[in-house]
Amino acid sequence: FLAVKKVLRGGGSVKFASEETIEEREEGLSIKYSKIIIGLRKNFADIRNSFLGDRTVGALLEELEGALQGLLDANLELGRRASQMEQYLASIGINGLRVKLAEYNGRIRTETDEALKEEYRKAAAMIDETLASYANGERMIKLIDLEMARSGNYLDIVKLKIANLCVSKSSSARMEVEEICAEINKLFEDIEKLKKNFSQIDFNFPARV
Repeated sequence: FLAVKKVLRGGGSVKFASEETIEEREEGLSIKYSKIIIGLRKNFADIRNSFLGDRTVGALLEELEGALQGLLDANLELGRRASQMEQYLASIGINGLRVKLAEYNGRIRTETDEALKEEYRKAAAMIDETLASYANGERMIKLIDLEMARSGNYLDIVKLKIANLCVSKSSSARMEVEEICAEINKLFEDIEKLKKNFSQIDFNFPARV
């Protein structure tokens, strides 16, 4: 009421909470995965900036930057897949389908007309198939969340390692950067394996009953 009176007096505009909390979004990603990717990008930028002006470690930037960019791109693809799956799962109306399945199962038990009972069985089978695909989708999202969390945690570690190298001017900097690259490549390989596993999962949702 006070805000409305203020506008009527010409004293300013009303700014609703939803306007103040609009999140930065990555194209093709949900808010959840946008936050994750933006966090990864920030860590990536922090790691790059830690090299600037450092001759000892700076010469190793190109090698490490390539590995980091590959990991970031792989996580971006995972985020897009997960965002798409979130949309699919949200569109299914899973609770309604579970209620419908219980109804069909009840009718199958009590129906005396065999032709009608068979129709109920077909409808129940379609819902069962959709529930199985839904479970696969949930599993996919959990696996993606795990891999993206691993990447984020490791970039936090890399940021600290690089900062320490820049401060200590360690003679073993190349060896340590090579170890970091090897670990990043391992994370990348795990993501690639995860993507291959997805191709073996049935995510085709049947028509709604």
